[in-house]
Amino acid sequence: MAGLSSTFGYGATTNSWTDLAAAGTVLIAGANMADNHPVAMRQVLAARAAGAKVVAVDPRRTPTAAQADIFAQLRPGSDIALLGAVINIVLEEGLFDRDYVTRLTNARYLVNPGYRFADGLFAGYDDAARSYDTERWAYVLDGEGRPAAAADIEAPGTVFSHLREHFRRYDAATAAAITGVPAATIAAMAAAVAGRRPLAILYALGITQHTTAVQTIRCYAILALLLGSVGVAGGGVNALRGEANVQGSTDLGSLATSLPGYLPVPGREDVTLGDYAVRHGTEAAGGVADLLGAWFAAPPEESYGWLPRQGAGKPATYLPMLAAMAAGQFKAALAVGINPMISTPDNRLAARALAALDTLAVVDLFPSETAEFWRLPGVKPAEIGTEVVLLPAAHFYEKAGSVTSGGRLVQWQRRILRPEGLARPDLAIIDSLFRAVRRLYAAAPAAKDAPLLAAKWDYGRPADAKNVLLEIDRGCRLYAGAAGAIAAGRDYAWPGGRRILYEDGAFATPEGVARLFAAPYASRRQGDAAPVKVAAVCADGPLPEHYEPAESPLVNPLHPAASANPLLRAPGPDEGGAFPYVLTTYAAPPGGEPAVVVEVSAALAGELGLTGGEEVTVASARGDIRARVRVSETLRPLTAGGRTVHTVAMPLGRAATALGVNAITSAAADPTAGTPAAKSCLVDISRR
Repeated sequence: MAGLSSTFGYGATTNSWTDLAAAGTVLIAGANMADNHPVAMRQVLAARAAGAKVVAVDPRRTPTAAQADIFAQLRPGSDIALLGAVINIVLEEGLFDRDYVTRLTNARYLVNPGYRFADGLFAGYDDAARSYDTERWAYVLDGEGRPAAAADIEAPGTVFSHLREHFRRYDAATAAAITGVPAATIAAMAAAVAGRRPLAILYALGITQHTTAVQTIRCYAILALLLGSVGVAGGGVNALRGEANVQGSTDLGSLATSLPGYLPVPGREDVTLGDYAVRHGTEAAGGVADLLGAWFAAPPEESYGWLPRQGAGKPATYLPMLAAMAAGQFKAALAVGINPMISTPDNRLAARALAALDTLAVVDLFPSETAEFWRLPGVKPAEIGTEVVLLPAAHFYEKAGSVTSGGRLVQWQRRILRPEGLARPDLAIIDSLFRAVRRLYAAAPAAKDAPLLAAKWDYGRPADAKNVLLEIDRGCRLYAGAAGAIAAGRDYAWPGGRRILYEDGAFATPEGVARLFAAPYASRRQGDAAPVKVAAVCADGPLPEHYEPAESPLVNPLHPAASANPLLRAPGPDEGGAFPYVLTTYAAPPGGEPAVVVEVSAALAGELGLTGGEEVTVASARGDIRARVRVSETLRPLTAGGRTVHTVAMPLGRAATALGVNAITSAAADPTAGTPAAKSCLVDISRR
C-alpha cells in the first residue's frame, strides 16, 4: 500500500463500505467482485440501481465486467497508460474540481527547478545503481522551510503544471495503441467518472501484482483527488481484501517495511532513537517509543537498539528474503498461515529456499504443499536435509481475536467451536514458542539476549487475545481506543473512530494536504532539531509513468530506450516471438479447478487449431507445464502496438492447480512494494 501511503499518509482504504450507496460512479479495477466479493458486489449493484455508473477495468470479461456500464478490456500491465489518458482528459477539458485541488492538495507547491522527466527517466537516475536520488524531486522551500506555493495552481513550476505536462502525452489515441482499449471507450470512461461524482475506486490483486503496482494505485489516487472524491461519502480509493483480516495484518506490522501503525522500520543508519527522529520525524519516533514501552520493561532509548534493522539497499521483502534463504543465510523458518510453494510466482525459488534450511516449522490447519515440499514432483528427498515440523493451528471459528476489515472497522470475533485434536490457536502456539525460547536463554544470558528477557510478554495462561488487543491499544497510536470500544461492545474504525478518512480535509502527510506529486519533504517546527514528519516517496518516480511489464511483446512507444521500469533488470521486449502470448492469472470461482487450465479466446484457438479439453504445453522462460484448453468468451484479441496481441489466462484454483501455474509465472517485483508480478508474463502454447 505504499502508493496510498505516499499520497494520503496512511497505507489504507480511505472510506468505509457503508458509504458506497452515495457513489456517483463505481470504478472496479483488476477485481472480479461478482465471484470473489459477492456481498460487496450487492452494494455496487444497489448504487447502480440508484443511478450510479459502474466502470470495470480488466483483461478478462468477468461476471463483474458483464454487469458494468462501461468495460475497458485492456492488455495486462498497461493500466497506467489507460489511467493517464483519463487523467489527461480530466485536466485538458477542465473537468477537475479546481477548488478542492487548490485547497486540499499540493497542486500549488513549487517543484525544484532541477526536476526533469525525459526519455522515460526522472531526474536523479543512477544507471549503475538502478536507483534515483529522490532529492531531485523536492519542493522549493521558503525561508521557514515550508513548501513555497504559487498564487495559482497553473503557474509555471507548480506541481499542477508538472502533472498536466506529464500526462499530456497520454492522449486517447496513444493510450489506445498501448492498452488495446478503443479511444472511444477511454473517452466514455473519462466522461463517466468526471460526470457522476463522487468516484469510488475499488481495486484488488489485478492491480497490485504488477511491476508498476504502486504507481498504478497512485494513478487512481490522483484521479480521485482531481475529482474531489477523497474524504467524502461515496468516494475514496478502496482495496478489496482477499481475506477478512488483511487490513489488520498490514496495520500491525506484517509488511517488511513497517512497524505497527505504518511506522518505518529503522535502517542501519538509525543508530539511536534520536537518529531515527532525524530521518523519519519526531511523530514517527514518538510512535516507536510507544511501541517499545508496550513491548519491553526497559526505557525506549535502550530497547530501541533491540529492534531489527533494514539492511542497506532494498528492503527485505518477500522475494529477496526467499533468495537469501536459498543462498543459505537462514537456518530456520517459521511459516505461519502461508504456503509459499503455492503462492509464490516462479515457485522454484521457494523450493530452493525451503531445501536450504535446517528446520522449517509450519503453522497451518493441515499438511500443506510447503509442509510437504519434499514430496512434490521433481524434488529429490535424498538431497534435502530440512527437518519439517507441522504445528496444527485452529480454524478461524476456533479462536477469538480482533479482525480489521478493508473499511478499517475493528471487530471482535469470539470463539465459536473448540479446536479438535492437537490443534491450537496461533496465539497459543507463538506464546508457547516464545516462552520456551526465553527459558532456554534465561540460564546463561548474554547481552544479545536482553530483548528476550526484557520483553513484557505476558498475555495470561492460557494466552488471551484480549490482552494482545490491550497491548496494541497502548502501543499503536493508530489503534488507540480500540480496546475500550471492543470492551463496550462497539465496533471501532481507526483512527479515532473515523468512518471516512480525511473528511475534515486534514491529510496525514507532512504538508497537511494530499500529494498529487510524491516529493521528499520534512516538516519542521521553529528550532526543532528533528523534523515533525517526513514524507514517503516511491522508488521509481514522483509521478506515475507507463512502463512495459518485465516481459512484454511490445516496445514502449512513449520511450523505447526505457521500455520497462528502469529500476528492474528486465530482459527487454520479446521481439523474436519465442513467447508470443501474454499470460494473466486470476482467482478461480468457488469450487476451484480440478486441473490446470489455460483459457484462450476463440480467435486464438482457431489460429492454433485448438479444441476445448485437449492437453497442451504452456511454456515460459522459467519452464513448462501441461494444461487443458478452455475456449473462453472472457478473452478477445486486442490491437496494441500496431499488431494483434493475444491474452491467455490461467485460474489459480485448488492447490495443485496453483502449484503448476506458479511454476511458470514471473517473480519480477514492484520496485517500491516488492510485490511480484503474477498477473503478467509471456508464454508459448504448443501441442508437444
